[in-house]
Parts: sequence; structure tokens; C-alpha cells
Amino acid sequence: MLPGKTSRRDFFASIAAASAAAMTGCSAERLPAPPIVTPNDDTPQRGGTLRLALGEEVKTLDPARAIDQVSILAAQLTHDTLLNFAPADAPNPTALVPSLASSWSISNEGTTLQFEIRENARFSDGQALLAEDFVYGFDRLFAPETLAPMAQFFRGIDGAAERLEGRTNETRGVRALGPKTLEIRLSRPDPSFPLLLALIGSTPQKRTHVERSGTGIADKPLGTGPFVLQKRRRGLESTFERNPLYWNTDRIHLEGIVLREGVPRDTMLLEFLAGNLDILDGRICTDAVLFAREAAWAPYVSQSPLPITATDVMNTQRPPFTDKRVRQAFNYAVNKADTVRLANGRAMISNGYLPPNVPGHDASRRVWPYDPDRARVLLAEAGFAQGLEVTYTTLRDEMAQKIALSIQADLAAVGVRVNIETLTFAAYVNAILSGSLDFAFSSWSMDFPDPWNFLEVKFHGRMLEAGTNDARYVNPEVDRLLDAARFDSDAKRRLSLYQQAENIIVDDCPHIWHYFSTALDVRHPRVRGPIRHPTRDYSFLDTYLAKVT
Repeated sequence: MLPGKTSRRDFFASIAAASAAAMTGCSAERLPAPPIVTPNDDTPQRGGTLRLALGEEVKTLDPARAIDQVSILAAQLTHDTLLNFAPADAPNPTALVPSLASSWSISNEGTTLQFEIRENARFSDGQALLAEDFVYGFDRLFAPETLAPMAQFFRGIDGAAERLEGRTNETRGVRALGPKTLEIRLSRPDPSFPLLLALIGSTPQKRTHVERSGTGIADKPLGTGPFVLQKRRRGLESTFERNPLYWNTDRIHLEGIVLREGVPRDTMLLEFLAGNLDILDGRICTDAVLFAREAAWAPYVSQSPLPITATDVMNTQRPPFTDKRVRQAFNYAVNKADTVRLANGRAMISNGYLPPNVPGHDASRRVWPYDPDRARVLLAEAGFAQGLEVTYTTLRDEMAQKIALSIQADLAAVGVRVNIETLTFAAYVNAILSGSLDFAFSSWSMDFPDPWNFLEVKFHGRMLEAGTNDARYVNPEVDRLLDAARFDSDAKRRLSLYQQAENIIVDDCPHIWHYFSTALDVRHPRVRGPIRHPTRDYSFLDTYLAKVT
């Protein structure tokens, strides 16, 4: 543990000194000018290999097992789904569009979905895609031995729960009505279910390939996506090349993509400056702000909102956080604007839990104000006029620790002594899910663009057992609103119910409403078109490379 002795003034003085020293080094050796590319227009052209460095390892290329961001990114290159989201630059990028399905319909009061599979859809080995490949893909997803993390999202399919629990050997709610016609039956109407069919876990699987590959499927994907795996060096690099058999191959302009894995942040910067990378990952590398300050590089720096909410969770079932006044006081005491500065453009102050790119986000709701005086009054009313001591748990990560020190300094100013505890990621996840932490960093990344993926998962009372309700928060009125919204077929009324629930949650303060994550990406001037999508992380379906002169 780190003792809670840092004052807010001393902390920011040290940060300022470190930043000045860093900028002195940068000004003495300025960034090189960006390369000149041609043509100067935005006409997409085919060719070239995009090179990207990832801070983590691609753990699996098995779409049924992919759950972390980088594994999902890689799996989306080689696999496709029945539906997808509209292009990133479309008026509504969260709208669903057909992908492997040429058309689809909903009947029987929302419980039956029928899909016609594209005639030109094929696996990358040339075999025609059939409805039975989806039947097998879903059944493998639900098979207990697969241990598929994403399977829980699809429990609304008729018979899925029984298959997941091993009580049957098939999933009765998914069947082939013909070679190219697929039917999915739900146990009850669910207006959000079609969104799940854009998740990589719902991709079709070729039975013979899966059975032949065994556990090796983690490194041997065979899918229907825009790229195929050419070479893989686990933990180091995965190389993909364009799939000429992809049903929408004319949309794909890149000839290849190279994902370098487990690259340290400082190495990313050096490799980008050396011309060995095309994108500087703005989620990880804080040096992007240096490029934004250079006039020549500024056009190639972009800030994108990410579907990620970061907060500081307070265990509402343990003192002192059983008292709402204490939780509200902590919200008043923490200066979120300091976090935005520390994050170098990779954060924006949150006004609740739903980030801006999730339907139902209420842009009119005010940000919780920074008001140390009000925090002191509330703490005194709660019986802590003489102060209190708490432990804050966070990750062993440079940025996480900077933010923890900032929180420590802010709370010290209102009489709260904060001891900082750091954990490895694995230990942190176990502690969060078990509900054993009193006060800790917390974050949630969107799986699909629907409010229930945030509000129900994190704040419904029934999620205590699952562990995702890390605040151990229970409010019967919130539960009632979330239950009413979950299956409401009236879209406008449904979002209104979610907003009502979020308003109560925000006032109850089971978390410090801290920030929404953003990415500050730097791209090589030859990289054109969208590189991120509001519903997910990177997406290169419409990316292309211009020629360097």
C-alpha cells in the first residue's frame, strides 16, 4: 500500500515538473515532418499493408472464445456475421445492416427471426456458406465444453439455457429451414436481440474444420470475413491478407494487415517515427498529444469517443459507503478536469454511465460539479467532520496510478485519507467480481450499443451474484425501471425508461462519475478513411492507403 500523504498541490507540482522536463526534450529534438503522399484527394484505392501495434497479445482467434478487445479485433478480420453495423461515417453508424444475410424479417410478435443467406457468401476455403453452418456455430457457442464467454448474451434463444447447462445436446431455437434459410426463435420478444447478431460470437462455423483443428483452432481460423490469416507468431505478430472470396470484396481496399502484439508504449512511438507503423494507438500511447501540438502533424491526429466508461466504484454495502451522503461527497471532491489533463486528450468528463456513442445517452444531464466545500458539508452531516480513512484499489498501470494519486490528493483536501493499493489485472478482476473491494477503479466497455449492456449489467440487483454489479448497489425502483425497459418494443418509451433509471443511479452515486474514454490516434499520412467504429474498437473495412511520394 502507498500511504495517503500526497497533497493535491504537491502532486500537480510534480506532474508539471515532469511534463516540463519531457517537453524540453521534445523541443530540443522536434518531431520529423510527416511524409508527403499522393494523390491528395480521398478517392479510395486498393493496395498496401496496414501495420498496427497492440499493447496486448491476441489471446485467441477462435470467435467463440474471443472476449478481450484485441482478440475480438483479430477475429473480426477473419469472420463475418449475419448483421453488421452501418459504416463509421454513415449518418447512424449504430444502425444494423445485412451482412452475411441478404435479408431478414421478424414475426410471431418478435419471437421469430428469419434470415436468407447470401448466395455468394463462402468460407475462405471456397465452401459455400449454408444455414447449417450457423446452426453448428450457435450450438458450439452454447456447448458447455466450449466455455464461450459471449454465450451468456444469447440466452434469450429458445433452448439456449438448457444447452449451456448441459441438459440437452442441441439448441432447439436455431434451425435451418433450407440450405440458405435460417430461423432463430426467442423464448420471449427482445428488441435488442438483433444487435447481438453483429457480435463475433454469432459467426458461422465449419464443423469439419473445428473438429479437425481441436484446440488448435485458436491459431487456425477459417471464416467468412474480409481477411484470412497468412502467418501467426503467437504473442509477437499476426499477418492477414485480403480474402478474395469475401462476399463484399470490392469494399476492401487493403491487401493486408499486420498486427504486432505486446508492444510497449515507448516502442510504439519509436517504430511509428521510424516508419514501421501506420497508426499510433491512441488508447495506449500518450505521446499522441505531442503530434497534436505540431502544426504539420495536426491534420493526422484524430480524437474519437470510445464506448468505454471509467468510474471509481464504492461498495454500497460496506461503511462508509452505505451512506449516500459520503458517496455524493466523494463525487463533489474529485476534480475530473485534472484527469482529463493527465490523460492527454484520452478522456472526457462523464455525466453519467452511458457514453455518448450509446443510444439513450442524455447529453443534457449536467456533469457532477467539483465542489470541495459541499463535499465537506456532506461528510460532516454523515458524521465524518473529523475525516475518515479509506483504501483505493487500482491497477499496476502508469495512467491508473497517476489518476489514483490525483484522487488521493483531491480527497485529502476534504479530510479523507486515502491509502492506494495496486493489483495485477488478474487479481483485480477477481477482487472486483467477488465484491471484496471497498473503493476502486472500475470500467466497462460496450459489447453492443444498447443501454441494458451498461445499466442492467452494472446496476441491477440480480447482477450481484454475477459480480458485474461491483458497487453491490440495490434500488428496487431502478430494478423496476430496468425490467420494464428491457423488453419494451416501443423504442422511444424504452430509452425514456433507461434515462429515468440512470437519473436515479447518478443521484445515488454508487460510483464517482469520472470519465468517458477517448482515443487520440495518430495516423501516417497515407492512411485514409475511417479506422475506428463507434460500436467497437478498430475497424478497417473502409480504410485505404495512399501512395507515398
